[in-house]
Amino acid sequence: MCSVFLVLLLLAGWMYRQVDQMRSARLRVEGLTYSLGQLDAMHHSAFETAVRDLLARDGSRDALRCGGRGDLGADVKGYDPFGRYWVIQCKHREKGLDGSAVGTAELQTFKGTGRPVHGGDVVVMVTNGKISRPARVFARQ
Repeated sequence: MCSVFLVLLLLAGWMYRQVDQMRSARLRVEGLTYSLGQLDAMHHSAFETAVRDLLARDGSRDALRCGGRGDLGADVKGYDPFGRYWVIQCKHREKGLDGSAVGTAELQTFKGTGRPVHGGDVVVMVTNGKISRPARVFARQ
């Protein structure tokens, strides 16, 4: 009898901790904002995590950072509150706007994977830098 009570007590404590962690994470994400300076100072993987957190802040319950070697152009994925599947490619530039521009080849690669490979309904490229003029022309097409 005592061991059953102890197990129930441990289970209740574990459940309380899980709920508290979820609540804390939600509160952190709800007020999340970044300045361009903060984004520029991040490592590229932290930039991807920040984009994931912003997607979660805006209603995605399953936002996932999946970037890395072999990601085929998807660094962040998740469903928005309307059921649309977002596929986001993050291009962090260490020097921000003073760094190298995202080029046409990077946009072409992402265009070739965002919908056909990853099944994205909304396909977005995010950068803290700039996009080259030819890439902007390509994007408008």
